[in-house]
Amino acid sequence: MMEQKNQLDLLNALRGIAAWMVCLFHASFLLKEFYPGLYHFFDIGQEGVYVFFVISGVVLPWSMDAGGYRWKNADRFLLKRWIRLYPPFLVSVIICTFGFVGLKGFANPVILHKMLHSVFFTAPFFGEKWINDVYWTLFVEFQFYIYLALFFPLIAHKDRTVRTLALFGGLALALLSQFFTGRYVKLELFFHLPVFTLGYYLYLRLKGRIEDQEFWMGLVMTSVTALYITGHLHGLSYRLATVAIATALLIYFVRRKIPYLDALGEVSYSFYLTHWFVISMANYWFYQYGKTPSGSLVVFVMIQVGAIALAALFYRVVEKPSLRWTKKVKYRS
Repeated sequence: MMEQKNQLDLLNALRGIAAWMVCLFHASFLLKEFYPGLYHFFDIGQEGVYVFFVISGVVLPWSMDAGGYRWKNADRFLLKRWIRLYPPFLVSVIICTFGFVGLKGFANPVILHKMLHSVFFTAPFFGEKWINDVYWTLFVEFQFYIYLALFFPLIAHKDRTVRTLALFGGLALALLSQFFTGRYVKLELFFHLPVFTLGYYLYLRLKGRIEDQEFWMGLVMTSVTALYITGHLHGLSYRLATVAIATALLIYFVRRKIPYLDALGEVSYSFYLTHWFVISMANYWFYQYGKTPSGSLVVFVMIQVGAIALAALFYRVVEKPSLRWTKKVKYRS
């Protein structure tokens, strides 16, 4: 069996990096005119989402394993995830709505329409836009929770045949993504299943549930599928799958903390939810400053500092209580 101690030390740092990648990408429009090289460099930040998805594929099965999850606890697992993510999400929706035009945003029919579709996760079903562009990833995460509630006992099964059929079955389901086109491709779970499966194999190996041969065979098969689905089947950039694969390899080979990124990782969900508000406010209040080379760079840096500061406050006031409430929900024995 593989030693389990400190196997997940890197994950907090990776969460922080992933959230910051997304923030850098969303704020990079300020640099487009005067610093095109930096603007194109930060474009990779949008793939920070797939770092999060790989991490979810590791930590959720890990915690379900530790809690002795069984199918009879599906409702409690889903309730735990809802309590963990939805209250901070709901508060962030209100903040983002306010961020458009203050209190008038709640009286604006167009903005209110977006807000309500975001609150109820109905935007994809009606072809509407989210009040905050990052919310589509939470829509995918909640689909993943339902999938995991059904498949985890098979994925973690002691019988290798059952386990392999469950994992490879998930990869086969990814082919169903071909029936979704355009902007809807990334809104469904099937497209992302290979990315989550990279995390499954890490969980199984780092927990000592499988040996090296099964791990590497599964990782290679999953990586090939991820590249095929994203790059070949849907004609998107291979960068998406490449970032996910690189994340999986980092988690496997680098088993140590990065202390100066741990704090950012702790508030990463808050950072992810609220950074768009900071960008909107900075663009509104400092728009004129962004019209010069030095001004655009200063505003860009201000956004990074402001986003981290707001994330720290949001974590303490909003996210931390959700974490406490989540721990009160216990699995049935």
